[in-house]
Amino acid sequence: MDISLFHSFSDFVYKNCIAILINKESRRFLPEYCKNAFLIDDYNWTGALEKLREISKVNKIISAFAFRENSFDKVNEISELFSLNAAFARSLINKAMIYETLLTPRNFEFYTFTNINMAVEHAVLYATNKNKPFIIKPSNYSDSACILRVDPGSDFKFIHNEFHKSIKSASNFGYLSPVNLIVMEYIGDEKSPQEYCVDGFIFDSKVTCIAQEKIGTKSYHPFFDTKIISPPKSLTAHELISTAKSDIEKLNLDNTCFHFEYRTENGNLIPIDCAARPGGGFIPHVFSQHFGVDLRVIHALLSLKIDPTPYTNSVENLHTIMESISGDFTNERKLLIQKLRFTNRLFGCFIIKTSSEIKVDRSFTDQANIGMAYFGEPCS
Repeated sequence: MDISLFHSFSDFVYKNCIAILINKESRRFLPEYCKNAFLIDDYNWTGALEKLREISKVNKIISAFAFRENSFDKVNEISELFSLNAAFARSLINKAMIYETLLTPRNFEFYTFTNINMAVEHAVLYATNKNKPFIIKPSNYSDSACILRVDPGSDFKFIHNEFHKSIKSASNFGYLSPVNLIVMEYIGDEKSPQEYCVDGFIFDSKVTCIAQEKIGTKSYHPFFDTKIISPPKSLTAHELISTAKSDIEKLNLDNTCFHFEYRTENGNLIPIDCAARPGGGFIPHVFSQHFGVDLRVIHALLSLKIDPTPYTNSVENLHTIMESISGDFTNERKLLIQKLRFTNRLFGCFIIKTSSEIKVDRSFTDQANIGMAYFGEPCS
């Protein structure tokens, strides 16, 4: 496997992935570079495993990886079935554990529920009694899907209907029903507080990452769209990365990609989310411009227990702006944005084989024209 070739995720998939688990919605967004792999419907899990057994008789399966939390259990099951070394999804599936570790010591409240009605009822109750906003969100969703703010005095019926509407919209993009619901304090100094994220990977305790700032968040059910700039303007990258490294240590992370999101409250950086996977949206593209390798490729290499560090090449004094095309949130724009996100969210698992005679066609690329990078003054 010539890892140096795979600077884009499309190249990696095209050359190395023998099978991709998909749902019916995935087929709408399927790009050319995935069509050489076996496409397996993951809604029939027993049938999917049987298909993988058939494939493995001809092509030895050496790894599996996924980009969404509710597919991590499938990665682990495939790893056990084929005696792989790839059970790397590990612990960050449990959002409650994350918040217990990172938020409780910072004196922020959170609660977990298994029933939507109970979660909404308590979110409305907490917000009113404590006279502060709370949020409700599914514990197993990513891409900021179905996060709903609940202000003091909110009407239960309205919040209940809005949350169900959001869940229904998410199901159109392949999200399953929520496993658990998180109700937590709304974090941020303002009604629309500034958000930051730190993304990268850690291998043998060495962290390689970038810090970014989110600007101009807009919402359409069930996702959010933002402009991302790197390095951040409102805080120093050093401050953000130092905080992330401390949180990584608290969570005992190693040999994995990571995605941390922060807001400021009373001058302190507070984590609002984190995961053991690459960030969604445009984040892998930002990382690629700064380090020369798509973060999704690194995620795949880590599933093979390969150190990605030698294949990264840091670019000094580089500034990036990433945003989707301008315009209103038309259906066409939603479709474009979702196509850019498809590998992170819609597919279940990617299955890597040992070798292939497939040639890499350099015309296949996922580096869409969605942003720019330049040297010199910070992004505006």
